[in-house]
Amino acid sequence: MTASRMLPCFAVALLLGCTEQEARLLYELGDPCRSAYKPCLDDDSALSCESNVWVERDCASVCAELGPAYGPAGCDRECVCELLDPSGCTPNEVTCVDESTVAVCDEAQQLQSTPCSDVCADAGLDEVGCLANEDGEQSCWCTSEDTPCEPSSMPTCVDDATIAVCEMGAWVFVECQMVCGGPAVCDPLQQPATCGC
Repeated sequence: MTASRMLPCFAVALLLGCTEQEARLLYELGDPCRSAYKPCLDDDSALSCESNVWVERDCASVCAELGPAYGPAGCDRECVCELLDPSGCTPNEVTCVDESTVAVCDEAQQLQSTPCSDVCADAGLDEVGCLANEDGEQSCWCTSEDTPCEPSSMPTCVDDATIAVCEMGAWVFVECQMVCGGPAVCDPLQQPATCGC
């Protein structure tokens, strides 16, 4: 090899190695993981990065880790898991049964109902009800004076004579009688709730 050809080869060798063979992709079992991409080996298995090394995982075991409600449905870039009963609920899904009861989907795809009063009492808080947030996610809402709230939190009735308002990032309970300067009730049917004077 002439001196004029050695210099470019030397520069390339520092970066890639001076070889005519194509560098192989590091996607073989036992290779170090160098990508978050998990390629399929076939319809039933994929590579998985464990302890920074590629190992083979069958999709049935991958789906079993999600719980008994899921089963394998092939491999498309990674193992695909589907609910065994598509008509059932999705495990850990939360939904409001009514205005004061929440239901959580268990691993057997059955909804388990719990009164929001119990959920809030376990946290040492008072129940507001089962409501949806701005993203449509449903859950029990609880409140207690001086607990944190979002600036966008709407006033809500604590009881028929007290309204909870968010002030400077904390819930404050205010007697409607103080707001109105006389007999008053908290009207939860107004959105947001208000003290009816």
